[in-house]
Amino acid sequence: MVRKLFHIAFFFLPVATYCQEQGYTLQFLGTDKTLDIIEEFQPLKQPVADSLEVMVLTNKLLTGLYSKGYLRAKYTGISISNHTFSLGVSTGDQYHWAYLHKGSVPEVLLSKIGYRERFYINKPFKYGELARLFRKIVKQSENTGHPFASISLDSVTVSDNVIQAVLNYTSGPLITYDSLIIKGTDKVKSKWLMSYLELRPGEVFNQSTVNKIPARISKLGFMELTGPVQITFQNSQASIQLRLEPINANRIDGVVGVLPNAQNDGKLLVTGQFDLSLTNLFNSGKQLDVVWQRLKPLSQFLNISYRHPNILASPLNFSTSYELLKEDTTFINRNAFIGFDYQVANSNISFFTKLKTSRLLSTEGLEDVLSLPEVNDFNLNYYGIGYGVNNFNERINRKSGMGAYLEAAVGTKKIRKNVSLPSEIYEGLELNTVQYQFEGLYQYYLPISKLFVFHQKITGGKIINDQLFKNDLFRLGGLRSLRGFNENFFFASDYLVSNMEVQLHFDESSSLFIFYDQSYLYFDLGGNSMSDNPLGIGAGINFSTKAGVVSLVYAVGKSEDQVLSTRLSKFHFGYIAKF
Repeated sequence: MVRKLFHIAFFFLPVATYCQEQGYTLQFLGTDKTLDIIEEFQPLKQPVADSLEVMVLTNKLLTGLYSKGYLRAKYTGISISNHTFSLGVSTGDQYHWAYLHKGSVPEVLLSKIGYRERFYINKPFKYGELARLFRKIVKQSENTGHPFASISLDSVTVSDNVIQAVLNYTSGPLITYDSLIIKGTDKVKSKWLMSYLELRPGEVFNQSTVNKIPARISKLGFMELTGPVQITFQNSQASIQLRLEPINANRIDGVVGVLPNAQNDGKLLVTGQFDLSLTNLFNSGKQLDVVWQRLKPLSQFLNISYRHPNILASPLNFSTSYELLKEDTTFINRNAFIGFDYQVANSNISFFTKLKTSRLLSTEGLEDVLSLPEVNDFNLNYYGIGYGVNNFNERINRKSGMGAYLEAAVGTKKIRKNVSLPSEIYEGLELNTVQYQFEGLYQYYLPISKLFVFHQKITGGKIINDQLFKNDLFRLGGLRSLRGFNENFFFASDYLVSNMEVQLHFDESSSLFIFYDQSYLYFDLGGNSMSDNPLGIGAGINFSTKAGVVSLVYAVGKSEDQVLSTRLSKFHFGYIAKF
């Protein structure tokens, strides 16, 4: 073999300079059968720039022939003539399997990787397939508690280009998880982090789970990995060591909006918002969020949510929330949510229940109505299921990846009789009905260049019931849904919103962006209906300081009830303090 390599190298050296100057055509010579075989791998004639490229192409050809079972393939001669580099090749006969017995490999392991003995009876010998089989066996062993497993061929015989062999497998000791050692911080409990990373003591070692540790740590948002994952094996047990550093992830977000009042042209409307997010409560990943908004002079919104991950060291997570919405002097909604979700790799499935109650705040002017008003009293109890997936490596500063979420719920709706309204309007009315609700989200980040990122988020929803009320509908508009309009400006039973941004990231946590929001909104309440396609355009900036992140957003919106005018533009200022 050394002599052959020396011979090839000795030949190529004198022609290297000439090939570089003149350019050559590479041609392979051999029997018709040989040339037909070679044609499968690469054209028989192709231009080459220099002798280095000739060596690369010819060695690639030999490697391909070996992988297809032509184990005696070789060069038979080399010549140069009329700017043509001719290389003689002999493939020899193709080797075949007589059989490849499973030997000492457990049947369960072979079944999981899809091995069947019939695949290796009277079939061409292909080195690549054998290598893939070995890799699958080793990988499956590593993921089922045997990281020291090995595989080889035994009892190999070769006769008349026919190969017989038996698999020889050594599993090594069964390894289980022992402990998780955390260096660099005491701001996270080892017991909880083991549950989150699926490294529970006593369970069998899984190499694929260990490989996912860096990505899963980055998704936490309040911890970062500052060194490689280290594994120590002792007494058939594995200890994982991580060097972590805490990140300031708790947030206080205050927003003040100064904008023209769309209902009273020329006068200013001041809105306010306060967000509080506490992550990693009790050093165990628990999270508490509080959102308060003053949407209009007489309107307020409050949402309090709590998430408890890995209940009793299991993959099950618990979430609950309470929401209150007071719509000026018209109605007040109260919503309660209880849900459980199960995390599997980058996806999760959830089951939840939602309780909603809505009450009229005033019946002034409704004393003599002849039918149900568009705002009414009711109770609603939903039961639903959701499925989500995301491959974002970062929770906040996202620059690539995608995520999606789908949710479906069915519930019973009970209309409550309001004593201040005429009792006749409830006669013959079905007070208990079934209501359906569907919501979905899809978003992605696409890097355009080193600095530019394109982001699109598409959200949609639909409510189905024959007796819908205005206080029963989705609310849209504002900085987090449809920019260029007041918060919760629109009502809709059906909606589809596309938010598109081109972002310029001039710092790790700072960016400039321009955006275009387009939507479709619809509802039909019998006597009142709406179909509209509002849009919003604008620009903004997020820039990071030592104390927090400052946000400035300028937006202009257009709908059937609002013209596209800078006089009705929206200007939002936000500040997020991290601690």
